[in-house]
Amino acid sequence: MATMREAASGAEAIAVNGQRLTSTSAIRTAGEAILSGGRACYANPTILAISTADQYDDRIDIICVSGPGVLEGPAENAALKGTPAGTPGPPSTPVGYLKLAEVLVEKLATAIHTADITDCRPDPLPTLLAIYSELVADEGDLQAHTADVEIHSSHAFTMATLETSCAGSSSEQFTIPAMASRLVTELQAVAYSSGSLRYELYLYTNEGRTTLAYQAGDDAAENAITATAFTDRIPWEWFGGTTIYGTIINYSTDAISTLSLTLKYRK
Repeated sequence: MATMREAASGAEAIAVNGQRLTSTSAIRTAGEAILSGGRACYANPTILAISTADQYDDRIDIICVSGPGVLEGPAENAALKGTPAGTPGPPSTPVGYLKLAEVLVEKLATAIHTADITDCRPDPLPTLLAIYSELVADEGDLQAHTADVEIHSSHAFTMATLETSCAGSSSEQFTIPAMASRLVTELQAVAYSSGSLRYELYLYTNEGRTTLAYQAGDDAAENAITATAFTDRIPWEWFGGTTIYGTIINYSTDAISTLSLTLKYRK
C-alpha cells in the first residue's frame, strides 16, 4: 500500500509492504483494487513528504484521505503533523478526513522503518460487486423469486398496509396514501375466499392508472395469483408521488372477501 521516506534530510525510505527506498520522502499507494483482506489502494503513485525529525523528541504524523478523496500528509496539511514529545500522540483527524496510517518519526531519525508505520485503515466494507457475486453464488438467478428472507428482506420496515376486497369476476380499485419514495423490497398479499383464488394486482403512479409501477400476474387468467399468501421480494423503486393507485382483477367467480396488502422497504 504505502511507502514512507524522510523529506530533504536524506533519510532512507521503506514501503509498508517491506520494500525499501532511498532518500527523500513518501507515502505511495498502488492500484485502485481490492487487495487480500479486502482493502483498497490508489491506482497512481502519490508522494507525500514527511518533515525532518525533531532533535530532542519523537513525534507521530498521520496520513489521511480528505473528503474529496485526496491523499494528504503533514506537508500538504499541517494539521496532520504531530507534536514532538517524550510520549507523543497522533494529532486529531480533521473533520471529514479518513485516517489511513500513523507514522512514528523518532528523534534524529534518518530512516522510516516498517515498524514505524501503523495501519489505521478501517475494516473493509463489501463492494457492490462483491455483494452481487456472493448473492449469485448463493442464489443463482437474482431475477427469480426467492423465499430467502435473510438475503432479500432482512431488517425490512413496513412501508404501507391495506385491506380491501373484490367481487367475483370483476375488478376493484384502491389507493394507498401517504407514500414516501423508497426502494420497495417486499410485497405481501394475503387473500381469503370461500372458493378459489385467481387474481392479479397492479399498482400505478397516477389516478388514471395508466403509468404502471408494479404488477403481480401476467395479464392472463392462467398466470394469475392462486395462493392464499403471495410474497414478492424482487426490489422495485417507488418514486411516483405520495399515493399509490391500485387495481385488483379477479378472474375467479368467487369473491375475494379480504385481501391484506403490505409493502416493505429496507433502510
